[in-house]
Amino acid sequence: VSSGFPILTWGSEEHPPIVCLHAERGHARRFERLARMLHDRLRVVAYDLRGHGRSPWLGDQTLPAHAADLEEVMDACGITQATILGDSFGARVAIQFAATHGDRATALVLLDPPLYPLYPTLDELEASGPAGTFASVDDAIEQVRAETGLAHTPRALLEEEMAEHLVADEDGRFRL
Repeated sequence: VSSGFPILTWGSEEHPPIVCLHAERGHARRFERLARMLHDRLRVVAYDLRGHGRSPWLGDQTLPAHAADLEEVMDACGITQATILGDSFGARVAIQFAATHGDRATALVLLDPPLYPLYPTLDELEASGPAGTFASVDDAIEQVRAETGLAHTPRALLEEEMAEHLVADEDGRFRL
């Protein structure tokens, strides 16, 4: 599959497709467990949205740009129509996509959709400096655990999440 985005797929191309869009600060592997449950019935496709995971961090971060990215991913996968599953910010992207490419969305599955997202722009994130960075992976795990109430989440799950979620900056610090 050729696209500017890392794309993960599970299941046969013969199965009906469902394209999964993750939440803000998420990544495609968030859908891996779901895909393992559905791969015998659906072709599950997920990718790192622009500015997330291993996708490009530069460029237009608007909802129309994200909807255009979804169209690019679907084209790269040879998908003309699909169910679109979106989680939080991914749900907002799914709504935007359906509004502009309604003939390509056979159904929407919206998990906690923000109808009026107020996410920071890339310039605002860069201007915030070292806030939101961590000295080590352990520091990131402990801070995320404390801020999100994940005190009882098994550490192995948090380590798995951080392996996909943390990026090392030039200064040696890590950011989500």
